[in-house]
Amino acid sequence: MSLNKKTWHYITLSTKFKIQMNWHLFNILIGLLVFAVLTSTFGGSSSFSASEYGEADIDYVSSDLAFVFVLIWAFVVGWTLARPAFREMDFSFVSNRFTSHMSSILYIGFASVIGGLIGFFSIFLGKALYFLFYSTDSVIIAQPYTIKEIFIGAIVTISLAFLLATVGYFVGELVNWNQAFIFILPALIIGNIVLDTKIEGTLGIGQLVMIFSMETEWWVLFLKVLGFSILIYTIVMLFTRRMEVRT
Repeated sequence: MSLNKKTWHYITLSTKFKIQMNWHLFNILIGLLVFAVLTSTFGGSSSFSASEYGEADIDYVSSDLAFVFVLIWAFVVGWTLARPAFREMDFSFVSNRFTSHMSSILYIGFASVIGGLIGFFSIFLGKALYFLFYSTDSVIIAQPYTIKEIFIGAIVTISLAFLLATVGYFVGELVNWNQAFIFILPALIIGNIVLDTKIEGTLGIGQLVMIFSMETEWWVLFLKVLGFSILIYTIVMLFTRRMEVRT
Protein backbone atom coordinates (compact mmCIF):
# COMPACT_ATOMS: atom_id res chain seq x y z
CA MET A 1 0.00 0.00 0.00
CA SER A 2 1.46 3.33 -1.04
CA LEU A 3 2.03 6.05 1.52
CA ASN A 4 -0.48 8.50 0.08
CA LYS A 5 -2.33 11.22 2.00
CA LYS A 6 -5.20 8.92 2.97
CA THR A 7 -2.82 6.24 4.22
CA TRP A 8 -0.92 8.73 6.39
CA HIS A 9 -4.23 9.91 7.80
CA TYR A 10 -5.01 6.35 8.95
CA ILE A 11 -1.50 5.93 10.36
CA THR A 12 -1.49 9.19 12.34
CA LEU A 13 -5.02 8.55 13.62
CA SER A 14 -4.06 5.08 14.85
CA THR A 15 -0.81 6.38 16.38
CA LYS A 16 -2.70 9.04 18.38
CA PHE A 17 -5.14 6.37 19.53
CA LYS A 18 -2.30 4.15 20.75
CA ILE A 19 -0.67 7.04 22.60
CA GLN A 20 -3.93 7.79 24.41
CA MET A 21 -4.71 4.15 25.17
CA ASN A 22 -1.20 3.39 26.46
CA TRP A 23 -0.48 6.56 28.41
CA HIS A 24 -0.64 4.54 31.63
CA LEU A 25 2.56 2.80 30.55
CA PHE A 26 4.46 6.05 31.07
CA ASN A 27 3.01 6.32 34.57
CA ILE A 28 4.31 2.83 35.27
CA LEU A 29 7.76 3.80 33.95
CA ILE A 30 7.85 6.90 36.14
CA GLY A 31 6.97 4.77 39.17
CA LEU A 32 9.74 2.31 38.36
CA LEU A 33 12.26 5.11 37.85
CA VAL A 34 11.32 6.77 41.14
CA PHE A 35 12.02 3.46 42.86
CA ALA A 36 15.31 3.10 40.94
CA VAL A 37 16.40 6.65 41.79
CA LEU A 38 15.62 6.28 45.49
CA THR A 39 17.35 2.90 45.62
CA SER A 40 20.51 4.07 43.86
CA THR A 41 20.65 7.35 45.79
CA PHE A 42 20.09 6.10 49.33
CA GLY A 43 20.72 2.39 49.00
CA GLY A 44 23.59 2.26 46.56
CA SER A 45 27.14 1.10 47.14
CA SER A 46 29.65 3.20 49.04
CA SER A 47 33.20 3.06 50.31
CA PHE A 48 35.28 4.79 52.96
CA SER A 49 38.93 5.71 52.92
CA ALA A 50 41.16 7.49 55.44
CA SER A 51 44.68 8.78 55.44
CA GLU A 52 46.86 11.27 57.28
CA TYR A 53 45.35 14.02 55.14
CA GLY A 54 41.74 13.28 56.02
CA GLU A 55 38.80 10.99 55.43
CA ALA A 56 36.59 10.43 52.41
CA ASP A 57 33.22 8.74 52.19
CA ILE A 58 32.49 7.79 48.57
CA ASP A 59 28.87 7.14 47.56
CA TYR A 60 28.03 5.86 44.09
CA VAL A 61 24.84 7.22 42.51
CA SER A 62 24.34 4.95 39.53
CA SER A 63 21.76 4.86 36.76
CA ASP A 64 22.17 1.12 36.12
CA LEU A 65 18.88 0.10 37.74
CA ALA A 66 16.98 2.86 35.95
CA PHE A 67 18.54 1.74 32.65
CA VAL A 68 17.46 -1.86 33.22
CA PHE A 69 13.92 -0.74 34.07
CA VAL A 70 13.75 1.32 30.86
CA LEU A 71 14.78 -1.67 28.74
CA ILE A 72 12.28 -4.00 30.42
CA TRP A 73 9.58 -1.37 30.08
CA ALA A 74 10.39 -0.91 26.38
CA PHE A 75 10.06 -4.65 25.78
CA VAL A 76 6.64 -4.61 27.48
CA VAL A 77 5.57 -1.66 25.32
CA GLY A 78 6.36 -3.61 22.16
CA TRP A 79 4.64 -6.70 23.50
CA THR A 80 1.56 -4.67 24.44
CA LEU A 81 1.16 -3.25 20.94
CA ALA A 82 1.17 -6.77 19.49
CA ARG A 83 -1.67 -7.98 21.71
CA PRO A 84 -4.77 -9.26 19.86
CA ALA A 85 -6.93 -6.60 21.53
CA PHE A 86 -4.93 -3.77 19.94
CA ARG A 87 -4.65 -5.66 16.68
CA GLU A 88 -8.43 -5.84 16.35
CA MET A 89 -9.07 -2.26 17.56
CA ASP A 90 -6.64 -1.00 14.93
CA PHE A 91 -9.09 -1.82 12.19
CA SER A 92 -11.47 0.82 13.50
CA PHE A 93 -8.89 3.38 12.30
CA VAL A 94 -6.76 1.78 9.61
CA SER A 95 -7.54 0.00 6.38
CA ASN A 96 -5.09 -2.88 6.51
CA ARG A 97 -2.26 -4.61 8.35
CA PHE A 98 0.41 -2.39 6.80
CA THR A 99 -0.96 0.81 8.30
CA SER A 100 -1.42 -0.97 11.64
CA HIS A 101 2.27 -1.92 11.71
CA MET A 102 3.35 1.56 10.64
CA SER A 103 1.38 3.21 13.44
CA SER A 104 2.86 0.73 15.92
CA ILE A 105 6.38 1.58 14.72
CA LEU A 106 5.68 5.29 15.13
CA TYR A 107 4.33 4.72 18.62
CA ILE A 108 7.34 2.61 19.55
CA GLY A 109 9.59 5.41 18.31
CA PHE A 110 7.63 7.96 20.34
CA ALA A 111 7.68 5.80 23.48
CA SER A 112 11.39 5.05 23.09
CA VAL A 113 12.27 8.74 22.86
CA ILE A 114 10.11 9.77 25.83
CA GLY A 115 11.00 6.74 27.95
CA GLY A 116 14.68 6.90 27.03
CA LEU A 117 14.97 10.57 27.93
CA ILE A 118 13.09 10.18 31.20
CA GLY A 119 15.23 7.18 32.10
CA PHE A 120 18.52 8.82 31.21
CA PHE A 121 17.86 12.10 32.99
CA SER A 122 16.59 10.33 36.10
CA ILE A 123 20.25 10.05 37.17
CA PHE A 124 20.34 13.83 37.59
CA LEU A 125 17.28 13.60 39.84
CA GLY A 126 19.18 11.11 41.98
CA LYS A 127 22.15 13.43 42.30
CA ALA A 128 19.88 16.36 43.10
CA LEU A 129 18.24 14.37 45.89
CA TYR A 130 21.67 13.47 47.21
CA PHE A 131 22.59 17.14 47.42
CA LEU A 132 19.33 17.92 49.23
CA PHE A 133 19.95 15.37 51.96
CA TYR A 134 23.68 15.86 52.41
CA SER A 135 25.77 18.92 53.09
CA THR A 136 26.75 20.50 49.79
CA ASP A 137 29.82 22.06 51.39
CA SER A 138 31.47 18.69 51.69
CA VAL A 139 30.18 17.02 48.52
CA ILE A 140 32.35 16.78 45.43
CA ILE A 141 31.12 15.36 42.11
CA ALA A 142 33.86 13.00 40.96
CA GLN A 143 32.66 12.55 37.38
CA PRO A 144 30.55 15.46 36.11
CA TYR A 145 28.81 15.00 32.77
CA THR A 146 29.80 17.00 29.71
CA ILE A 147 27.30 18.12 27.06
CA LYS A 148 28.75 15.56 24.67
CA GLU A 149 28.34 12.74 27.20
CA ILE A 150 24.75 13.78 27.89
CA PHE A 151 23.95 13.75 24.17
CA ILE A 152 25.60 10.36 23.62
CA GLY A 153 23.98 8.87 26.71
CA ALA A 154 20.53 10.02 25.63
CA ILE A 155 20.97 8.67 22.07
CA VAL A 156 22.25 5.30 23.32
CA THR A 157 19.40 4.92 25.83
CA ILE A 158 16.78 5.80 23.20
CA SER A 159 18.36 3.44 20.65
CA LEU A 160 18.45 0.47 23.03
CA ALA A 161 14.91 1.19 24.23
CA PHE A 162 13.75 1.13 20.60
CA LEU A 163 15.65 -2.12 20.06
CA LEU A 164 14.01 -3.85 23.03
CA ALA A 165 10.57 -2.56 22.03
CA THR A 166 11.14 -3.95 18.53
CA VAL A 167 12.07 -7.34 19.96
CA GLY A 168 9.00 -7.26 22.20
CA TYR A 169 6.78 -6.46 19.22
CA PHE A 170 8.30 -9.31 17.21
CA VAL A 171 7.87 -11.79 20.07
CA GLY A 172 4.29 -10.64 20.57
CA GLU A 173 3.49 -11.22 16.89
CA LEU A 174 5.01 -14.71 17.06
CA VAL A 175 2.86 -15.57 20.07
CA ASN A 176 -0.21 -14.22 18.30
CA TRP A 177 0.52 -16.47 15.36
CA ASN A 178 0.96 -19.55 17.55
CA GLN A 179 0.53 -19.75 21.32
CA ALA A 180 3.13 -22.51 21.42
CA PHE A 181 5.83 -19.84 21.15
CA ILE A 182 5.11 -18.95 24.79
CA PHE A 183 6.93 -22.18 25.65
CA ILE A 184 9.18 -22.50 22.60
CA LEU A 185 10.94 -19.13 22.93
CA PRO A 186 11.95 -19.49 26.62
CA ALA A 187 13.17 -23.02 25.90
CA LEU A 188 15.25 -21.81 22.96
CA ILE A 189 16.71 -18.93 24.98
CA ILE A 190 17.61 -21.09 27.98
CA GLY A 191 19.00 -23.84 25.76
CA ASN A 192 21.10 -21.36 23.81
CA ILE A 193 22.49 -19.80 27.00
CA VAL A 194 23.43 -23.23 28.37
CA LEU A 195 25.02 -24.23 25.07
CA ASP A 196 26.91 -20.95 24.91
CA THR A 197 28.42 -21.51 28.36
CA LYS A 198 29.59 -25.01 27.46
CA ILE A 199 30.76 -24.42 23.91
CA GLU A 200 32.71 -21.21 23.49
CA GLY A 201 32.03 -19.28 20.32
CA THR A 202 28.57 -20.72 19.73
CA LEU A 203 26.55 -18.44 17.48
CA GLY A 204 23.44 -17.43 19.42
CA ILE A 205 21.81 -14.95 21.72
CA GLY A 206 25.03 -14.12 23.58
CA GLN A 207 26.80 -13.08 20.39
CA LEU A 208 23.74 -11.15 19.23
CA VAL A 209 23.64 -9.22 22.50
CA MET A 210 27.36 -8.50 22.28
CA ILE A 211 26.92 -6.98 18.83
CA PHE A 212 25.03 -4.14 20.51
CA SER A 213 26.34 -4.11 24.09
CA MET A 214 30.04 -4.08 23.15
CA GLU A 215 29.73 -1.27 20.61
CA THR A 216 31.77 1.77 21.65
CA GLU A 217 30.69 4.24 18.94
CA TRP A 218 27.21 5.67 19.51
CA TRP A 219 26.54 6.32 15.82
CA VAL A 220 27.51 2.77 14.87
CA LEU A 221 25.18 1.46 17.59
CA PHE A 222 22.40 3.68 16.21
CA LEU A 223 22.93 2.30 12.70
CA LYS A 224 23.00 -1.28 14.00
CA VAL A 225 19.72 -0.78 15.85
CA LEU A 226 18.20 0.90 12.82
CA GLY A 227 19.26 -1.87 10.44
CA PHE A 228 18.18 -4.64 12.81
CA SER A 229 14.82 -2.97 13.42
CA ILE A 230 14.15 -2.52 9.71
CA LEU A 231 14.88 -6.21 9.20
CA ILE A 232 12.58 -7.26 12.06
CA TYR A 233 9.69 -5.03 10.97
CA THR A 234 10.04 -6.20 7.39
CA ILE A 235 9.82 -9.82 8.54
CA VAL A 236 6.80 -9.01 10.70
CA MET A 237 4.99 -7.28 7.83
CA LEU A 238 5.67 -10.13 5.42
CA PHE A 239 4.78 -12.67 8.11
CA THR A 240 1.39 -11.11 8.84
CA ARG A 241 0.55 -10.14 5.27
CA ARG A 242 -1.73 -13.14 4.85
CA MET A 243 -3.73 -11.90 7.85
CA GLU A 244 -4.40 -8.58 6.14
CA VAL A 245 -7.99 -7.36 6.30
CA ARG A 246 -9.19 -4.91 3.70
CA THR A 247 -12.19 -2.69 4.15
